[in-house]
Amino acid sequence: MDFNIKEYESLMAGLEAREEKIIRLIEQTLRSISQETKASRVEKSLKEIFQGWHTLQETRQLQNRIERMMDSQAKNETKSKVKVLEKY
Repeated sequence: MDFNIKEYESLMAGLEAREEKIIRLIEQTLRSISQETKASRVEKSLKEIFQGWHTLQETRQLQNRIERMMDSQAKNETKSKVKVLEKY
């Protein structure tokens, strides 16, 4: 997959917004647990937190993969330019 800079920035901004939303939901769920009296609701909330944490980790892994891909793409472009310049 190749991305131009605008696509990369848009994708990363979307992933950062997703990350912030997940963190906000986890925080809200933690606050609601402290006020909950029923064990079943606490258990449900803990499952939601675990799922949110898992999604957060997936989001961060995706961000890292995209960053590495862009870095390698930039290195490959630099190598290609050097090879072209060496011919002249």
